[in-house]
Amino acid sequence: MENYEFVGESVDKLVTVDVRPPQLKQGLIEKLYWAAREKMKRPLTLLAAEKLKEALGPNSLAIISTGFVVPPHFPVGEMDGPPGAVALGKIINRGLGSKVLFLTEETVVNTMRATCAGAGIKLYDYESFKKLSRCVAVKDFPIDEGRAREETNKIIKELKPSAIVTLEKVGRNRKGVYHTGLGSDMGPYSAKVDLLVDAAREKGILTIGIGDYGNEIGFGVVEDTARELAEYGKKCQCPCGGGMVTSVKTDVVVMAAMSNWGGYGIETCLAVLLGDLDLIHGPETERRIIEQCSLAGASDGATNASDFMADGISVEGQMAMMTLLKQVALRKTEKVFYERD
Repeated sequence: MENYEFVGESVDKLVTVDVRPPQLKQGLIEKLYWAAREKMKRPLTLLAAEKLKEALGPNSLAIISTGFVVPPHFPVGEMDGPPGAVALGKIINRGLGSKVLFLTEETVVNTMRATCAGAGIKLYDYESFKKLSRCVAVKDFPIDEGRAREETNKIIKELKPSAIVTLEKVGRNRKGVYHTGLGSDMGPYSAKVDLLVDAAREKGILTIGIGDYGNEIGFGVVEDTARELAEYGKKCQCPCGGGMVTSVKTDVVVMAAMSNWGGYGIETCLAVLLGDLDLIHGPETERRIIEQCSLAGASDGATNASDFMADGISVEGQMAMMTLLKQVALRKTEKVFYERD
């Protein structure tokens, strides 16, 4: 099967099924998805996978950034973010042969390391990472804007990344402020990765943003729609009053019911494009990823609990999603050896 549109359509439908608890904004996901779909013109997860396959290879570097820090509730990150970033990083590393660098806040570094351990990813120290091929590392990125600009220039000049992916990573709004979904200012705790994304776009480096609400990097592509739909889209709860929706754009934006699922959807489509469905991580690996991320201190973004769930969805629900994604990939690409009259 050479036409993979059916795969992308089915994967998009799966990862945008809204099964989140009622305290989270209802009805937003589908509308934001179609706003993004209108801009991208293609199934979002498939388009992102195609672009990654085109941009990356054995002699390339992919940067993946996540991390949502809001003390005292989320001092070392939340559960939606690290699992999806790690799953996507693993298939980029093993399926495409690319080096992968995870960028996050300093307080989230250990959370990312634990999540990588759950996925079976070996990590290298940063200095060794720069010298080796096909390896993976985790590094902190500055919160201070001035230092973030310096680090941006250094990374692009020294590492020469071929793609930058952000997942559940907030970007500044039109007034330059970084917001939670509830419209509070989280800029003092957030790594300013959006500056790296902006610089990458200027140099023609592929950028992909994955999110589930509108404050995440990439959703500047559908900023006007998100401002209309999100509860604090037009007016936030911080002094800036500019709304929680980001104005930062990426080349491809992927909307999902939770950001992790967006990463899993791209992973699935990329495995299909590579012709190796074993690259899709299974439900038991998903359990380990979720457990290790939680045990490292990350809390559920919907409930603020530390009980092996993400955005209010239990680990069993996360495992079921991986089972369904694998089934979609298998059934949409398998050869049929029987006929019916």
